[in-house]
Amino acid sequence: MPDLLEFTVLGLPVPKGSLKCVGRRGHHLIVNDDVATIVWQTLVTKAATATWGLEPPMLGPVAVEVVLTLTRPRSVKPADRPWPSLKSPHHGDIDKLARTVLDALTGVVVKDDAQVVELTATKVYPDTPHLDRLTEPGAVVRVIPVTD
Repeated sequence: MPDLLEFTVLGLPVPKGSLKCVGRRGHHLIVNDDVATIVWQTLVTKAATATWGLEPPMLGPVAVEVVLTLTRPRSVKPADRPWPSLKSPHHGDIDKLARTVLDALTGVVVKDDAQVVELTATKVYPDTPHLDRLTEPGAVVRVIPVTD
């Protein structure tokens, strides 16, 4: 098993919102019908699969680091706000942004996202001073097995 899985995915990071329960009479299906979320999660899954290859999912505890590069709204000047904090259609809560990434890793890199025992998530703009920022929207993701 590799000591570290690292990959970059380009695309607009989208938070995973609330799920919707549909159905009647005890037959319920929980769905996420937000197309943008589905597209982003699919992009992350494809990038993870391309990097991970045919290896079986990790089974033990893991740490996940994700740096999400978001688009800077035209109304926000770099000097006024070097770090994203606005709530807009493309800037969600960091926990919901991370949730989309973790769900995308499930079944590919990890068997279950409950294996994540440490999570570091960072939101940046393309011009935010950060080592892992990208020049366009996307994410840098690292999955590190936790050993004794």
